[in-house]
Amino acid sequence: MPNKRPNILFVLTDQQRPEWVEMNPDIPVRTPHLRQLADRGIWLANAICPSPVCAPSRSCLVAGQEYDRTQVWGNDTYPPDNLPKYHQHLRDEAGYHVMAAGKHHTGNNQSGDPPQFHRGVDGRQGLEEWGFSDAIFNAGLNQATILMRRNDMVPQDSYMAFLHGRGLAQEHIADYARRNQEVVWTATFPTTLPNKKYF
Repeated sequence: MPNKRPNILFVLTDQQRPEWVEMNPDIPVRTPHLRQLADRGIWLANAICPSPVCAPSRSCLVAGQEYDRTQVWGNDTYPPDNLPKYHQHLRDEAGYHVMAAGKHHTGNNQSGDPPQFHRGVDGRQGLEEWGFSDAIFNAGLNQATILMRRNDMVPQDSYMAFLHGRGLAQEHIADYARRNQEVVWTATFPTTLPNKKYF
């Protein structure tokens, strides 16, 4: 008997205003793939962002709670280990294989050692406690370079593996080390690697 449960694809983008998608009738922009997803799925036209800061906003979404109930006040706040997670319910109670890809920054992880890189060498530490079956994290973030500098360990997350496979990992790490004191408040840096190296 075929499985009647629907597949769930949840797409969350940063800083994408509703004016930037075709579903807004007042703006003449074409986004055919997003239009198709909306037509075949659920379009939340009246959704609002619960916090102007990214990690607290994502934590509200993950927990299904209002801002003041998540206890994640900023990007550097540790969410409580008992924060409920929607995707954990999907995995544990509904039997879904829950996969996360990309940036899933919901604040720092209280179960890890805050001064250290909390996802581990391969980027997979904490998957179980956060409710994931599998994940590909860290792409584009500087967490891998922090791991290398703080622990003298070779990071093996997907982004660094991608760079390593193209002979660019050391150049990326050296560039980060050169610029480390320039901008201390951000978690991402534009790469100096040439665009053609990514294709």
